[in-house]
Amino acid sequence: MSDRSVRGHPTRSAAGHADDDGVDLATVLTILRRQWFVILAILALFLGAAAAYAVLTPKTWRTSTRVLLDPREKQIVGIDLSKAPNSTELGWVETRLELVKAFGTLAVVVEREGLLDDPEVTGTAPAADLAATEDPRVANAVRNLSEMVVVERPKENNLIDITVTARSPEKAARLSRAVARAFVDGLAQSKVDQIQQANGLLARQVDAMRAKMLEAETKVEEYKRANGIAVTRGSLVDEETLRQSNENLNNARTKTQEAKERWEHLRQVLRSGDLQTQSQTDGVGSTVLSRLKIDAAAAQRRRTEVEQQFGPKHPRVAAAISDIERTRGLIQEELKSLVATAEIDYQIARANEDNVRRNFDRAQTRLSDTGQASVALQDLVNEAAARRELYKSFVSRMEETNLQKNTQVSDATIVSPAQVPLRPFSPRVTLALALALVAGLGCGISVALYRGRGMVAAAHAAHARPHGPPPGYAPLGPPYQVPVAAPAAVAEPVPAAAPVAPVSTPPAATPPGAPPAVAAPMLAAAAVTPAPIPAPPAAPPAAVASVTPAPISAPPVAD
Repeated sequence: MSDRSVRGHPTRSAAGHADDDGVDLATVLTILRRQWFVILAILALFLGAAAAYAVLTPKTWRTSTRVLLDPREKQIVGIDLSKAPNSTELGWVETRLELVKAFGTLAVVVEREGLLDDPEVTGTAPAADLAATEDPRVANAVRNLSEMVVVERPKENNLIDITVTARSPEKAARLSRAVARAFVDGLAQSKVDQIQQANGLLARQVDAMRAKMLEAETKVEEYKRANGIAVTRGSLVDEETLRQSNENLNNARTKTQEAKERWEHLRQVLRSGDLQTQSQTDGVGSTVLSRLKIDAAAAQRRRTEVEQQFGPKHPRVAAAISDIERTRGLIQEELKSLVATAEIDYQIARANEDNVRRNFDRAQTRLSDTGQASVALQDLVNEAAARRELYKSFVSRMEETNLQKNTQVSDATIVSPAQVPLRPFSPRVTLALALALVAGLGCGISVALYRGRGMVAAAHAAHARPHGPPPGYAPLGPPYQVPVAAPAAVAEPVPAAAPVAPVSTPPAATPPGAPPAVAAPMLAAAAVTPAPIPAPPAAPPAAVASVTPAPISAPPVAD
C-alpha cells in the first residue's frame, strides 16, 4: 500500500479547496463581494465616458447611390454599328472604381454644389499641400470631399455603391447623388474628349493629305503643259479624239453601205420596168411613188370593172388602159429621179467616209507620238488619284467622329439614387454603451481581484502549514476492524505554568494483525487553560496558530 492510502485522509478542510497553486471559486466570489464598490465605480466611469462620447461627438449620416457599369460598346451612329461587342477586359470595373474619387470628378462636384463655402468640406489643409496647386481652396475641398466618399463593390458584378458621410442627412444624400452624377457624366465626357483628340489628329492628317494631293495634281498639270497633253472627262484628248474618230468612221461606213444598197436596189427596179418588180419599191420611202402606185392600182381596178360590165371593146376600157399607161410613165420618171438621188447620196457618204478615215489616221498617229509621255502621265495621274482617295477617307472619318461627339452614351447608369438616411451613422450609442459595459465590468473585476490578492496569499499560507484532520474524522473504506491506539502517558506540567490538555490525533488506520500504533503526546508551547477542543469551523483551519502540534510518530506499516 502507498503512503497516501496509509494516511487515509486529505490534507485540506471539509469545505474543499483547489490545489496549492490555484484559487477556488468561493475565494473569488468573496473577493468580488468585498470589492463591489470598486467594480461599480469603474463601471460607472466607463459608462459615463461612453455617454459623454455619445453626447459630445457630432452626429454623422451616411447614404449610398448604386451605379451600374456597362462595358458594352454603345455606338449610335457610324459605320461600325454591326460590329460584335468586345469582351470585358480584366480590371475594367476596378479601374472605374478609382475614377469615382478622381480629382476631376470631385472638382466638378465642388463646383456644381458650391462646396467652397461649406465649412465641413473646406476645412483646413497643410499649407505645403495647398501651395502646390493652382487653386488651394478647390484642392482643399476636393481632398476633404475625397475623405467623405467611400466607393465599394458589393459583389463580383458590375454594381458599385458610392457612399458619402456628412453631418446632415440631406447633405449626405445630395452629395452622394452629385458624386454619382459627376462620375456618370465624366465617363461620357471622357469619350467626348477622346473623340476631340482623335479629331485633332485627323484634322492635322487631313491638312497633310490635302497638301500632298494638291502637290500631286500640280505635277500632273505641269507635265501635261510641258508635253502638250490635254485631258477631257478624265482621259487624254488624243485618246478621246481617236475614240470619236473610230466611232465616226464606223458610222460613215454604215451610211455608205446603206446608200449603196439603196442606189443599186432602185437601179434594179428601174431596169425591170414591170409593176410586179415595182412592188419592191415599198421600202424606198418616197411619198410620190407611193401615191402613183395607188393611182395605178385604182386605174387597173376600173379597167377590170369596165371590161366585166361593157366588154373589152368598150371606149371606157380604152380610157382605163390610157390611165394605166400614164401612171406607169409617171412611176418610171419618179424611179429615175430616185435613182439619181440615191447615187448622189452614195457619193456623199463615200466622201464622208474617206474624210473620217483620214481623221482617224491622224488621231492614231498623234496618239502613237505621245505614247511615252502618256505612260509617265498615267503614273502621275494614278498617284494623284490614290492621294485623293486617301484624303477623302480621312475627311469622311473626321466627319463621322464629329457626328459621334454629340451622341456618346456613358458606360455608367444610376440605378438607385441615394435616399435621406433616417438614423445617424455615428456615434452608435447602443454599441458604445455595450462596449463600455463589457469593458467596465472587465476592468472592475480585474482591479477587484488585484486588490484582493492579499486574501488569497493568506489562504495559501494557512493551507501550506501541516495540521491534522478535524475531530470526529473517520476515513471512508471497507468495513473492517480498526485497532485503537492505547492512550499515551501525559507528561507532567511544568510547575511554573498551568497544565494544559494534551492534543492528540486520531490513530491512523492499521491493517488487521498489525501492532497498535502508539501516538506521541502533543504538548502545548504556552500555558493555556485546559478546555475541551471544539469542532473546527467551516473556514480553513488557518486561525489555529497558538498551538504547535508535535510530530506524530507511527510504526512503519508494511505494504
